Amino acid sequence: MQSATMPVPFMVLAAIKAIGTISRTLEEAQAAINIIDLSMVKQKLMDPEEGQGWSVDQADQAELRYRRYLCMLFICRDGSIVPTKDIDIFWHQHILDTHAYAA
Repeated sequence: MQSATMPVPFMVLAAIKAIGTISRTLEEAQAAINIIDLSMVKQKLMDPEEGQGWSVDQADQAELRYRRYLCMLFICRDGSIVPTKDIDIFWHQHILDTHAYAA
């Protein structure tokens, strides 16, 4: 289990800062976060050999929770929000999909 004092990875905070430069409201931030294509991330996580072997439902739920997590980071930019295990796994896979992560 992660410590509540564990800092949010720098790249996530940088992405939230970038969203903040184009988004002044939570609604604008949500819109920016919602257009990120995470389909390849989910596909990889569902792969039983190279990913986690998640079901479609597990991947869909983790995607929703990940997007909510990014919105929470937009609100609380000091990085004090610690992700749950499924969000952390999703985030790590998102980093590996560099094309989507750069979006």
